[in-house]
Amino acid sequence: MTTAPRQTELFPASTDARADAQDAFERFDVAAARASLARARDAGAAGADLDELERALAWLAARGVARGIPLDVLAELWIELPTAVARGALARAGREFVDEAIARYGARGSDAERRFLDARERVHLGALLLARENAERAHALLHASLHAGHGHRADLWALLGDARVVRRDPEGANQAWVRALVLDAQAVDLARTRHAELAVLFARAASEHGETVARERLLVEAWLAGVLELTEEALDHPAVRATLSMDVDPAFERAVTDAASARRFTRLLVRDLARPRGASVDLDARDAMELLDPELCRRYAAELRRRAGGSHA
Repeated sequence: MTTAPRQTELFPASTDARADAQDAFERFDVAAARASLARARDAGAAGADLDELERALAWLAARGVARGIPLDVLAELWIELPTAVARGALARAGREFVDEAIARYGARGSDAERRFLDARERVHLGALLLARENAERAHALLHASLHAGHGHRADLWALLGDARVVRRDPEGANQAWVRALVLDAQAVDLARTRHAELAVLFARAASEHGETVARERLLVEAWLAGVLELTEEALDHPAVRATLSMDVDPAFERAVTDAASARRFTRLLVRDLARPRGASVDLDARDAMELLDPELCRRYAAELRRRAGGSHA
């Protein structure tokens, strides 16, 4: 019986050119990658992966990437990628292509002391390690950073939560994600999150309220759905306690009124649930929640009644 030839046997030139394109792409040699991709196309290569690679290369070229890239620019690309997907410039598969390339390129030559991709410390290496499925190393680096002066960073707590999701540590993931959303819901990377239930809740809220407001509502929606719990352990952190004690930043309130209202509602809800057992309900806070969002307040009251007869009701 004769075995049918494989694609690599039928089109060896295509296969070689495809590999060359991928290799050049991971070096951020955009010119060489595009030339190799053109050779692969000429040799008969096709497929959705090549289409996405081509779009990703065009996106990089439009941002002036030609051959090699400074780490600070690499960080800017990482931050910009979710917006590119939201605007339709890239598909999610294309973003994942670039994520993988950044993760490989950015981790080259890293040493034990280096924890961030860029000098401005905007992108943590933990994010890149998660993109490469190395949750154990990501967790170790993130944990070290959060306990070395970065405990106020919501983005790092969210990444730690994702690492704990991958490590199958639901209690630890809950603690980290609660802290992240209390500290600054606008700063967390929800496009790449490994917390599938949070991603679904966020997508649903964003379709109804828009992304900025949805971020501020996410902790409330997650508590209502039983996806996150506001445990004492999660809220027992200096940066979290300080954040909950503050009013909403006036500059934020002026810039995004609806989101500022959602942020205030979230803080009032967390304070309400976190009050000491047996303490009286702050009726002024409950009235403020009613004024901020009557429908969300109604849902909150109904959920309090549903849970164990309402010790906080």
